[in-house]
Amino acid sequence: VSFTKGVYAEYALSILSGEIISKNGKRDGHDHPPIHPVHYVSKTDIEKAIGLSNAWKIYDLIVRHFLANLMHSALFEKTRLEITVKDEIFDSTGSVQKNAGWLRVYPFETKNDKLLPLVEERQNVGIKRITNKKSRTSPPNKLTEAELLTLMDKHGIGTKATAPSHIATNKKRGYFETKGKSVFILETGFTLMDALNNSVPILVKPDIRARIESLIQEVENGEKDFEASLVEGTTLIKEMYSQLTSNRNELVSQLAGTIRDETVVVDKKNYVGECPKCGRVLRMITTDKGRFVGCTGYPQCKNTYSLPKVGAINILRSRKCKMGGVAVAKVGNKYHWALGIGPCFNCDMEKECFPPEIIGACPECDGDMFLINITSKNTRFLGCTKRCGHTRSLPKNGRLTILKKVCEKCGWRMIRVKEQDKDAREFCANRVCAQSSRQGSRK
Repeated sequence: VSFTKGVYAEYALSILSGEIISKNGKRDGHDHPPIHPVHYVSKTDIEKAIGLSNAWKIYDLIVRHFLANLMHSALFEKTRLEITVKDEIFDSTGSVQKNAGWLRVYPFETKNDKLLPLVEERQNVGIKRITNKKSRTSPPNKLTEAELLTLMDKHGIGTKATAPSHIATNKKRGYFETKGKSVFILETGFTLMDALNNSVPILVKPDIRARIESLIQEVENGEKDFEASLVEGTTLIKEMYSQLTSNRNELVSQLAGTIRDETVVVDKKNYVGECPKCGRVLRMITTDKGRFVGCTGYPQCKNTYSLPKVGAINILRSRKCKMGGVAVAKVGNKYHWALGIGPCFNCDMEKECFPPEIIGACPECDGDMFLINITSKNTRFLGCTKRCGHTRSLPKNGRLTILKKVCEKCGWRMIRVKEQDKDAREFCANRVCAQSSRQGSRK
């Protein structure tokens, strides 16, 4: 059935009435011919034959794209208006569609006309309103695979037939992944690119690959002698490998160091953070002589930090030292230690960095009562933040939890104690309070 009948008749007849000029790309990629319609089928016939809800939409897109390729260009008239307000110049641009061309059959491309008022040169115009907008330039969106293919074609990397396989290979090797339509570089990809950029930058630039692809195309088109192309291509490859060979040790060292850094980062027990001197990774190191924090960039980077000789070390990655310490560690259940500075109890900022959890007001002064836990002596009690000497005892046994709710009688916080094989008890932390004299409700 001819396309001169049915919903596409108007466009088909318009094409046949004039000279047909197909729009070809700049290069022949020697890949498969474009998808094109063979004959006209109505929407009803397609839905009956295939039975899928989107079948007609796909067919309609293919037909319209094919017909649009054979139609005349769409024409737009562009206008630029420049206005001077005192010494400041403001401009605006607009475009008006003069001839729809291929857009008649292909509605998937939309363009909104922006009409500008008709004015004459040097004409005085009135100003109705002046607005001042503050905005920031947004970063570009993530590339899609389609945009990546376009960039590869632009830089001469592969052909239309081979470029998708290059993308698939990189994904398989874990250099990047796709989420939805967007492409996301993975850590392995960043690692490889950083190492190559620093050691052998010629490898990551598309110039050589693009030139070799161009040489092959020129020989195939009869534009260049084969032997001359072979010499030029070989010279380019030798130059690339010469740079790779001369910088091999640097490349291997950087890749090995990065892999070592990644291994340390995964080791949450010994990982400390980023080295402020070289940007590599700090980790806890234990030797026969003791323990310390060192850099994975050793021996190039000899940055180290001392650690307490005894006590379990737990790096508090959510904490930042206000005095400039590299990291903050908790030593057992006793105190905190800032790398590069020392114990936090010697620092005036300790109370600001680690404010005590207040239980209630001190009855002897204007201070507050807080929990003091001495693990080495297996004891805990309440002390005053002003160190007036007033203390209150707490149960020695059981897991103690300070609750959010407060005692209705004295305003101190309630505590919860759970001993092994016993029910938990909740009571006021103030032993003098009448409520604490009760046996406590069973929970």
